[in-house]
Amino acid sequence: MLKQHPVKRNSKTKIRSFLDERFLLQSLSAERLYYEFAKNQPIIDYHNHLSVAAIAANRRADNIAELWLLNDPYKHRAMRLAGVPELFITGKTPPKEKFLHWAKIVPKTIGNPLFHWSCLELKYCFGIEDVLNAANAESIWKKCNEILRSSRRGERDWLRFWNVESLCTSDDPLNSVAAHRLASNSDLRVLPSFRGDTLLLTNYRNAWSDYVYSVRSLDDYCTRAVDRIDAFDKAGCRLADHSLDSGFRFISVKKSNVKKIFAQFQQGLATPENADILRSFLFQFFCSEYAKRHWTLQLHIGAVRQTSDRLRHLTGLTGGYACMGNSVDVASLCRLFNTLEKEKQLPNIILYTLNPSDNALFATFCGSFTEDGTAGKIRFGPAWWYNDFDNAIRRHLIDLAGYSLLNNFPGMTTDSRSVLSFSRHDYFRRILCDLLGEQIERGEIPNDDELLAPLLESLCVGNARAILAPKT
Repeated sequence: MLKQHPVKRNSKTKIRSFLDERFLLQSLSAERLYYEFAKNQPIIDYHNHLSVAAIAANRRADNIAELWLLNDPYKHRAMRLAGVPELFITGKTPPKEKFLHWAKIVPKTIGNPLFHWSCLELKYCFGIEDVLNAANAESIWKKCNEILRSSRRGERDWLRFWNVESLCTSDDPLNSVAAHRLASNSDLRVLPSFRGDTLLLTNYRNAWSDYVYSVRSLDDYCTRAVDRIDAFDKAGCRLADHSLDSGFRFISVKKSNVKKIFAQFQQGLATPENADILRSFLFQFFCSEYAKRHWTLQLHIGAVRQTSDRLRHLTGLTGGYACMGNSVDVASLCRLFNTLEKEKQLPNIILYTLNPSDNALFATFCGSFTEDGTAGKIRFGPAWWYNDFDNAIRRHLIDLAGYSLLNNFPGMTTDSRSVLSFSRHDYFRRILCDLLGEQIERGEIPNDDELLAPLLESLCVGNARAILAPKT
């Protein structure tokens, strides 16, 4: 049997408390950057999945599960991984039962960003510093619900709590955008973003593809789609959003050659090759429309969403069961952007990758298509989805800085369906300041406020604010 030795610790060394004021800040330089230049910046969240109707109505949640758990595919995924039956995740069981099952799983998420996110949300929003678990779940359930009842805090109140200046919801092309004006006030700007995925006629049925079957021709289809783009533009939309899977192929083709393929698609007769041609044409067409309106196109690349038919049937298209795809076909992406650039139809673009092996690729890609007088024509967006945790964010920022310009980074987003998730901006800012603080401590960058204060302001809020600035 191996002899056990007690751990020896220097008497001057102390174990830091979990989630103390220095959380994720490993140096005095990092602390100073965070508290002086990052912490109190307002939030601009240009990509999330909040309900604009709930914001407009300032809807109040009945309980913590409704506010925090029921619509969160991140938590649902973790619960499935831990073996929780779907009945207690998305099934027809009371919210409290779902919460109690989630409480059992939280301790098992150590190492996953959900652990930090969940603990931060409970601490910041409810003053709870204990880690949620099976033993304290009942008391935390009661405390959170008492605070919700006494504070009478609704969706818009939570956004004020987080100091949110502007946000963009993700909206289907057929959605009304009237509620965005109602959701906005002097302190908060709520804008739509145009979720254009369904415009490309994907291979699953949805409201838009059903709508397509009623049009007479490709010209009619494009006209009706532009009508929706115009409606969003009048509502202040500044962003479009498309996802491209790892199998995306761009094939340049003239409109005259696509009309027959479109008719075949309406009849359900299009071949896979023709479907790629049609999607390529439509994507190029919509990119040109976004460019005309000076919108920024967000391209989310690398997610495989067609995985489990069972889970899709149970939970819908965004149920938390997607996985990471192969590396992107960069040659196809180059053909698309080059074609758009030649026609002076290339919009400003934010690139996201779900596959971190593409970080350097995307960062260098930003310098391959530029425009005179425009900083960040192509920007590498924040670490996305599964990459939204401490070490992955650090690697992402290091690659972005090394292969491109860190100063062009568009800022953090929550990509969330819960108003409690805005703690992720604080999480990101701590990581960013720790990374810069570490470089200061090693003498790699100057400890110069005139240099670093503007950089932090740009990365926390300034660049995102410029993207959403009203058109002049």
